[in-house]
This record gives sequence, C-alpha cells and structure tokens, in this order.
Amino acid sequence: MKKIIFICVCVMMLGTAGFDAKADDTLSKIALYFPNRIMDALDVFTVSVGLGPVVRAKLYATRGFAFGGGAGAEVMAIKGCNRQYGVCRESGYDISFAMFNRISLTRDGTSRLVVPFVIDEEGFPLPNERIYEPYNGARDYWAIGGNLSLGLATSVAIHPIEIADFLAGIFFIDLKDDDIIGEDL
Repeated sequence: MKKIIFICVCVMMLGTAGFDAKADDTLSKIALYFPNRIMDALDVFTVSVGLGPVVRAKLYATRGFAFGGGAGAEVMAIKGCNRQYGVCRESGYDISFAMFNRISLTRDGTSRLVVPFVIDEEGFPLPNERIYEPYNGARDYWAIGGNLSLGLATSVAIHPIEIADFLAGIFFIDLKDDDIIGEDL
C-alpha cells in the first residue's frame, strides 16, 4: 500500500513540475486499465446472427485457407473485428477449397459502426488488401472460425492478433492502438 501511495505522489509531483501531458497520459492509462482490458478481451472473438435466404457452411483458418462455401442474402446483427457493432445486409456467394477461393460478397446497408465492403476475387486472397487492414479493415485476414447458415445465419471467429493485443495490454502495451485514452472521453 505504501508503494502505491508513493507512486501516486510521484505522479502528482511530476504533474506540478511541468510534465502535465505525460502525467495526464500516465494517469489516464492507469484509470482506464480495466475498461481497456475488458474491451481487449471482447475483441478476441466475433459473432454474427442473421436471417434470410442463405445457405452456407464454411470453416477457415485465416481467410487464405478455407473449406466450404455458400450463397444467398441475409440481414444480420454483427459484433465484428475492429469493434464493428451493428446491423447490415450481406449478399453474394463464396466457395473455398484450401487456398483456392472464388468470392463475390457485398456488405451494405450498414449501421454507423459497421464497415461496408465489396469483394470480387478469385484465387488466393492477400493480407495486404485494404479490406483486411489490421486497424480498421472490414474483415480480419488472420481470423479462425466458421459460418453455418440455412435461413438462420450464424458466424463465429477468434482473432489471434486480438489475443496478442490482450496479453500485451496486461503490461500496458497496446499493439492494436485501440485502447481508450483520456482524450477520447
């Protein structure tokens, strides 16, 4: 307890000695530590549920290595990668066998926090494509998960990069640069 009080007094002294910005940043990181760890833990998985004329069965270990496919259209509620929360429409088809893919998907009619996209590609998807941008892309290239749909559409995935971000966050390292700071409030 004495060490915690000593650290707090030192931080306050730095704040009065002309280091206001640095002290505010440090106090912000300490004050928002637990909310940021909770958000990082929630980022580890994504899930969506939808309805519509859709048939799909697919498993993937990254977007470049998948088996299955499907076609149709659905309206879905989504908790997606890069903190996408809301509703959207998704339509099109995809078929994948190992590293060979044919995908024609469109996501539109999105709510404010869901990123729309159009994918029309054949062959091996590359992780440097804009849709897979690690900080604000619509999809996570490195996700591991699957889809199962027959009228009722479901999708779940885990995100290895988010797991690393959560574990590094325990030590105040923000790999994804997505922690809330005092300026955001």
